[in-house]
Amino acid sequence: MTRSGRISIFAVSALALILVLAGWMARRLLSSAPPVDEAQAQWRAAQEAIDHHEFSEATVHLTRCLESWPYNAEAHFLMARTSRRAGNLGQWKIHLDRAEILRWPKKQIELERQLRRAQVGDFWDVETSLLDLANSFPPDEVIILEALVHGYMENDCLLDVVSITTPWIQRYPEDWMPLIYRANAELRLYGKPAEAVKDFQRVLELRPEIPETHLALAQVLANDGQYHEAIPHFQYCLDRHPEDAIDALFGLATCQYSMGQTDLARETLGKLLAQVKNHAGAVFLQAKIELAEGRPEDALQSLKKADTLSPKQADVTNALVHVCGQLGLEEETARYKRGLEEIQKRDELFDRLVSEAKLRPDDPDVRFQLGTACLKYDREEEAVHWFQGILRKDPLHLPTLRTLADYYESKGKRKLAARYRQKAEIASGKATGKSPDSATRH
Repeated sequence: MTRSGRISIFAVSALALILVLAGWMARRLLSSAPPVDEAQAQWRAAQEAIDHHEFSEATVHLTRCLESWPYNAEAHFLMARTSRRAGNLGQWKIHLDRAEILRWPKKQIELERQLRRAQVGDFWDVETSLLDLANSFPPDEVIILEALVHGYMENDCLLDVVSITTPWIQRYPEDWMPLIYRANAELRLYGKPAEAVKDFQRVLELRPEIPETHLALAQVLANDGQYHEAIPHFQYCLDRHPEDAIDALFGLATCQYSMGQTDLARETLGKLLAQVKNHAGAVFLQAKIELAEGRPEDALQSLKKADTLSPKQADVTNALVHVCGQLGLEEETARYKRGLEEIQKRDELFDRLVSEAKLRPDDPDVRFQLGTACLKYDREEEAVHWFQGILRKDPLHLPTLRTLADYYESKGKRKLAARYRQKAEIASGKATGKSPDSATRH
C-alpha cells in the first residue's frame, strides 16, 4: 500500500472516530437536557410561578428550560427579569447580557436596566421616564410599578409608595402585592394599624396560603392590642413553617403574656430560646414574666442581659429603673435613671426627624440631620443608609460627602475616605465656580 493510501485510511479512521465521539457527546447532552416537551412544561410552570409572584421558584423552572434552549433570547431575558425581581442581581446581569448578545430587542434591554436602577433605589434619573411609560399602560405596567415601589421603599419615600399603589390596586383588584406594599408603607408613615389590617386581610382573601401575610397581619393586630385575633395567625405560621418560626413564636408568647397566660407564654418562650439563646426581645419578655411571678432578682438578671444584647432601649432601661428601685439598689437606680433621660431625648429627636423625613422625602437637609444623629448615637448602619439616600439624588451634596469621608477615615478605610474626599473637592469646586483641578490643588 502506498504512503498516500495509508494516510487516507488513517484520515478516514480518524474521521470515523470523531463522528463516533461527536455522536456520543450529542447523546450525553441530549440525555442531560430535558426533553422538548418537558422544557415546554417547565416554561409554563415558570410563567405560572411568575403570575403568583413566586420568583425564586420560577428561576428554577427557567434554569431547566435553558438546559434545552441555551440560545433562546426570550428565555434568557425572562430569566434576567425574574432573577432581578427575586433579588438576584448577579444572575440578572449574566442573563441580560446573554439576551443582548442573542439580539433581544434593545428597548426591552434598556428598560430592564432602568428597572434595575429603580429597584435598588437609584431611580432619580429614570423615575420620570418610567412613570410616563407606566401611565401609558404598557404590558409591562405592573413590572414597572413594582420596581419603582421597591426603590421608593429603599429611600423611605413612603408617600410615593402610597400614591402609586392605590391606583395600582384599583386597576388590578386581584393583585395582592400592591396591598402588601401599601400596608407596610402606611404603617411606617402614619402608624395606623386599621388600614394596614384591611389590606392584609384582603391579601389573605386572595392568597390565604401565604404564611408571611399571616405573620404580618398577626404582628399588626398584636401591636394594636388585638391579641386574641392575632393568635390564630401566629399559630398558622407555626403549623406551616415550624423550621422558620422565631418571629411567630415571639409574637405568640407576647400575646399569651399580654392575656395573662404566663404559663403558656413561658412554654412558648422556652421553644424560642432553645433555638436562639440571645434573642433580646425574648429575654426582655422573660424578665416581664419573672416580674409578674414575683421574682425581681431573676428579672434583674434577665433585664441586664437584654440591655447587653440591645443597649439603650427605653422599655428595658425603664424596667431596670423600677426593678432596681424595688430591690433597694439606689446607685444602680440613679444610673439607669440618667440613662433613661438620655434615651428619651434621643428618641424624641429621632421621632421628630423621621416624621419630617416622611413628609419631606426630597429634602436633603432633613436626611442629613438624621444621618448625623445616627452617627452620634452609634447607629452607624442607619447613618450610612440616610447618607447614601442623599447621594442617590444629589451625588455632590457637600456636607454628606465630607461627613462620609471623615467617617470612613475614622474606621481606617482610607481608600474609601479618599474617594469621598475627592468627590467633596469636586463638589466644592462646582459650588465656588472653580474647576475640579483648582479645587483639588486648594
